[in-house]
Amino acid sequence: MSARKIFPGGMIKPVNIPNINFSQFQVQSSAFNSLAQRLDRLTNFAVQQGEKIAIEEGKEFAASNPLNADTFYNADPEEREKLVGGDNITSYGRALKIAQINLLATDLSIKAQGDFTKLKIVAVGSDMDADMYEQGLNAIVKGYSDSLLSVDAEAAITVKAQLASKANTLYTSYLDDKIKDYNTVKSSNLQNWGQTQLDSIADEIKAGTMRTIEIDGATQNVTVEEFLDLKKKEYFDKIAANPKLKKYSLTWEKEWDARVQLELKNYLYTQIVDTNENRETMSAASKANKEVQNGTFFGNKEAQRIFNNLDSEEQKKFKAEVRTWKADVISSREKDETGNELDLKTEKDKLTEEYLQAETDNDTEKVNEIITQAYKLDTSLGNEFKKTFNSDLKSGLFFDPEVEVNLFFDLYNGVLSEREVLDAVAAGNIGKDTAISLRSQIVSMRKDSYAKADAELRKTIGIPEPGSITPGFVETKKYRQYVKRSAELLKYYNDNPTATPRDLIEYARGLEDKQEIQNLNEEDFKKKSNDLTSMDGPYKMSSSEWDKYFREFYNEKHLTVQTDFLSFNDKSKIGLLIKELEELKLMTDGVKYIPSTLPPGEIKVEDRILRGTEFKRPEGVTNREIDMIIDILEDMQSEWSRWHVYKLLW
Repeated sequence: MSARKIFPGGMIKPVNIPNINFSQFQVQSSAFNSLAQRLDRLTNFAVQQGEKIAIEEGKEFAASNPLNADTFYNADPEEREKLVGGDNITSYGRALKIAQINLLATDLSIKAQGDFTKLKIVAVGSDMDADMYEQGLNAIVKGYSDSLLSVDAEAAITVKAQLASKANTLYTSYLDDKIKDYNTVKSSNLQNWGQTQLDSIADEIKAGTMRTIEIDGATQNVTVEEFLDLKKKEYFDKIAANPKLKKYSLTWEKEWDARVQLELKNYLYTQIVDTNENRETMSAASKANKEVQNGTFFGNKEAQRIFNNLDSEEQKKFKAEVRTWKADVISSREKDETGNELDLKTEKDKLTEEYLQAETDNDTEKVNEIITQAYKLDTSLGNEFKKTFNSDLKSGLFFDPEVEVNLFFDLYNGVLSEREVLDAVAAGNIGKDTAISLRSQIVSMRKDSYAKADAELRKTIGIPEPGSITPGFVETKKYRQYVKRSAELLKYYNDNPTATPRDLIEYARGLEDKQEIQNLNEEDFKKKSNDLTSMDGPYKMSSSEWDKYFREFYNEKHLTVQTDFLSFNDKSKIGLLIKELEELKLMTDGVKYIPSTLPPGEIKVEDRILRGTEFKRPEGVTNREIDMIIDILEDMQSEWSRWHVYKLLW
């Protein structure tokens, strides 16, 4: 083996590697980086501009293709989402959706304003209760705002706020008018009541000059003057309590005092002076006058007291009136006793003069009175006046009473038009005052007939009274059908100002699609039935637990709640279900009951410990939930009755 060679160290020395400079490449790299930055900025600019263009195109498309507010509102909630275009992903889709919703919200607000106007017209025309009016306004607000909930909650909130503000303004204004009307009517009624009390003074005096009343729990005898003073204070306090009648109360107080004086004098005159006995002879009349002048009144103490309580001026007036009465009685008796006969010629001339005056005044009633007097005086004179009157009627000098009667007959039958009234005036058959009265009543009856026609639509379709309309009911097809028909009736009313009340009623009846109304009622009935029986609903009355309960405690042959109780053609079955539910409310979980199909209310408890099982309510239903179910059933009964009544009328 050859020997290992060993090389001496220090033979390898370090080598200097030259440093290579790539400055030219660094310059190129810097240039590329700058170019990349400029390209990024260009790209971002292009993207931003493209987004702006997409947004503008979305807005333009929305403006050119707006959603129809009526179509949207009348659609089902599921259909509404499909009607709104766009999406939440692309700029174009978002812009389109937002623009369409904004335009739709504006159109719905405008449509709601129209419904506000319609409701106000109905409210004013029917003198609607303020609470009913408020509920109607709230129903409109909720109906339109809720229609947007499924597509855009924020838009729904905005629309609801706008409409609620407008509804509040309308309600406040309507309520103010109601309050003003109430206060005015209240003041007017109180004033009329005050006048009635004035008119009662005579009756109070005739009822007796002494009265028995109760003061502080004690019975007292008072004069009629004292009694009237008490009544005066009582009535005055009531009238003066009304701020609007302060001035009237002072006038009323003075009139009361004057009426008391007058009626006391009338009492003395009719009861003591102007009697058949005192008018029988001249001497009797003279004696009666002497009794009054002396203040003795035939020894009648009550008459003396009443006279002495009169004011001094009223006493003088009364004495003067009695003196005049005596002179009239004596003069009449003198004529009777001397047998003076009437001068026929003088009376004829007088009646002729009165006829000519009545002819000038166009006073038909006076002419008929004169003719009657003429026949009593002289038959030939009566015939002459009658002939003249008939001739005057033909010439149009007097208004024709028959025409007036016929016009009022047509008015109350609802067939009179304003044109007929104007024609009658032009023909000289009626006067201006009669024409004004007829026209006023035509306008009033048209308004009343519109309200009745609208009410008939509501009842026929099955719409509850305004105060009973729930927010959920506004969403039903039945309610939308009523809104549509009511709008058509209102348009006809506004477009035909000369339409008679009968025309309005007949037009309203022509709007009623009987088959459509029946379908809507059946559909509504089925929906409520399904709400009660659906296993997805709150009550689940189609469950086996409910069926088990009814087989044990109603009818062992019971099939289902739907088949046994919920029939659109049999109202009585609903009543049976209500009775069974009322019985269920009396039953308690944990108690052992004897299964029975006895009439409702006759449940029996098992008193033997070892028999039976503890009772458990179906689906754990509570009494509160049972009451809610009964409310739904009673509503179904009411709608059933309303529909079948109108079905019979058809």
